[in-house]
Amino acid sequence: HNTVTLNDANYVTRESTMLDWDDKGAVTVKNSPYEGFDHVRSFRLLKDGTLLVKDVVSGAASGEVELHFNLLPGNLELSGNVVRTCFEDGNNISIATRVSTRSDIRFYEGWTSPIYKEKIQRPSYAVVADKKAGRDLVFTTVIKPTR
Repeated sequence: HNTVTLNDANYVTRESTMLDWDDKGAVTVKNSPYEGFDHVRSFRLLKDGTLLVKDVVSGAASGEVELHFNLLPGNLELSGNVVRTCFEDGNNISIATRVSTRSDIRFYEGWTSPIYKEKIQRPSYAVVADKKAGRDLVFTTVIKPTR
């Protein structure tokens, strides 16, 4: 899923709460998937098709946090902190994530199953950063359509 994980562990709870849906279309949700770990995600779609996403991780928990991105099958291009899709038809996106502390990008072998019993490889990556106990970790992502 396109979400955050702590120390590569599965979620302990999947409960989430919508905190806000404002009159400009911004949505904010919160979940607490691990003990001492709160995740608040806000997102807003702009008129030009750009999606702004802010993920704030807080609480007493510490460790390696990964913000995951799973994309359609195809090739990717990495330049600095920007990942771009490379579809021949020109319908591409760029994904740029800034983090409130030092971070890295880690690529994974991802999979999707569009129909029952069929498995197709797809690109997957995570923006990785260390969270200190009691300190917030903020990921700000801009997803833009490109040609």
